[in-house]
Amino acid sequence: MRTRIMPDTTYRDEGLTPESRSEEGQLRDAFFHAVIENAADMISVISPEGRFIYSSPNSRRTFGVESGTTDQLPETIFHPDDYPLVREAFIELTEEGGRKQLPDHRMRVANGDWMWVQTHAVNLVDDPHVGGIVMVSRDVTAQKRREEEIRRAEIAVKFGHWRWDKDAHG
Repeated sequence: MRTRIMPDTTYRDEGLTPESRSEEGQLRDAFFHAVIENAADMISVISPEGRFIYSSPNSRRTFGVESGTTDQLPETIFHPDDYPLVREAFIELTEEGGRKQLPDHRMRVANGDWMWVQTHAVNLVDDPHVGGIVMVSRDVTAQKRREEEIRRAEIAVKFGHWRWDKDAHG
């Protein structure tokens, strides 16, 4: 029985010849390549030493970091207030493995502004096909702004509103 690659990644190799297995593998690779290359999230693979192994197109556009960069992940890409927490989480993930949601943090984007990101990471250092830590980051700047607006509104409500009317008190 021969099953085509579907979005649910169903794959069975019953009855496939070596030639058709190769074709199915190419289709699967093309499918995943298209999904990753067009993802809205920023996807990067970083070596345990902090070098970029892979950066998705959205990640390259947003942060200006190319795949195969030999330099260390620059500390300056992270907001100084957030860097220690992110660094600690990355080291923990590197040493202990598994999956981790990093603390929300700010990163400098290509135009010099700060972007709040939420990052989920999985240690695939031991996977010979990956060899690094997969980081999937999402822009949460608008969400952070809304949270700050709500926080400020709650403070204003707590203290009440008043206005000085100079004509009435003049």
